[in-house]
Amino acid sequence: MRYIVAIAFLASAVFVYGQDVVPDKVEIARDSGGCGPAETQFDVKADKTKHLLAQQQEDKAVVYILEDEKRDPGKLYIGSDVTTRAGLDGKWVGANHGKSYFFFAVDPGEHQMCTDWQSSLKSRSKQGAARTFTAEAGKAYYFRVRVEQRENREPALSLEMIDSAEAKFQISTWALSESHPRKVKGS
Repeated sequence: MRYIVAIAFLASAVFVYGQDVVPDKVEIARDSGGCGPAETQFDVKADKTKHLLAQQQEDKAVVYILEDEKRDPGKLYIGSDVTTRAGLDGKWVGANHGKSYFFFAVDPGEHQMCTDWQSSLKSRSKQGAARTFTAEAGKAYYFRVRVEQRENREPALSLEMIDSAEAKFQISTWALSESHPRKVKGS
């Protein structure tokens, strides 16, 4: 019996080892979906006293990213608010932490947008969403990153476009995020 268990363990180890090649392909797919490099991590400060809107530019569009967290009511969760990164056309543009938002200007045209969960836990860092949108100069676009933590199930992360009234209502009470990529050790 021990011999069968040992063979089964070795066979599963070989299968898992063979899967190590896949992350490179996954990383390429995430980059083309709008995400930036996986190793980039952000430090985020959320200021609950600021509820700013961007000054609109004639030749650019403005994109707002709002993070909303939903947890099963009455349940105890380990850990604090989630940090999510947002990417545009293969480069990270910023991050949120908890119920917060940030904004940035983009050129008109089609863009690939991505968001993911910044975490040292592999199961969490795989959580993400992406979408394509076309920006027009002089317009504003509002996206909500919804983090749903659920008891006894994997958390879910989604990215949806929301209308301006809903977004401005949330912005009026949520914190403004300021994020900066962490410095890499040795550089």
